[in-house]
Amino acid sequence: QSPFNELTTTWANYAFVLLQSSFPRFFLNSVIVSLGTAVCVTVVASAAGYAFSRFDFRWKRALVVLMLLTQMFPLVC
Repeated sequence: QSPFNELTTTWANYAFVLLQSSFPRFFLNSVIVSLGTAVCVTVVASAAGYAFSRFDFRWKRALVVLMLLTQMFPLVC
């Protein structure tokens, strides 16, 4: 006998999560953190891309190769 036979899905469960729990606050916090991170990363990456394309500096080639090597391998091995 499966334990899932006794479970029922009702709209009251969704109402509880959205109206009576802390889930909306947690979701808003996650949205704020992810948008802030995306903005910061975009600014830093744009500045780095401009520096790599316009300026000549020591270790430029090595840094570009290192950056490209890190993109070739997945984060989870």
